[in-house]
Amino acid sequence: MLDINRKQTVTLDWSYPQEIENFKFSHYEDMMGIYMITRKFGNNESIIYVGKTKRPVVRRLYEHEYKDLSCWTEKRGTKYVRFAKVHKEGLDDELLLDCVESAIIQSLVENGVYTLTNKDKLKTCTAYYKLRIKSTGYPFILDREIEFLPDSY
Repeated sequence: MLDINRKQTVTLDWSYPQEIENFKFSHYEDMMGIYMITRKFGNNESIIYVGKTKRPVVRRLYEHEYKDLSCWTEKRGTKYVRFAKVHKEGLDDELLLDCVESAIIQSLVENGVYTLTNKDKLKTCTAYYKLRIKSTGYPFILDREIEFLPDSY
């Protein structure tokens, strides 16, 4: 178990964006972590979903499209997936992964991103850990470093 009183530094190494239809053939197909779905419609690209999974990400995307019927699946335009492997020693903690997802969503909202379809995470936020999230690779419009502190601190 991670110490909730200590700030946790988590590094996310974001992949290059791939069209969602091609993603299942990528070398990220069996990895677990954080993923971002964007859509390009006309000349604009926007983030429509940020998620987490401890199962293979391809399986989670399948569930979005064929089981959950997530509202992002109905958005028009070309959809892309960016995947971030989470680099944190001891990341077997579901709460930490949930907190990372919440921190990313909250930072996007604070920066004026209103295109997300994460209904639950826009209403509630998991904040068990103080976090410093560093992003490398291709994080689209995410800040390269996000500080996230629960309200009780």
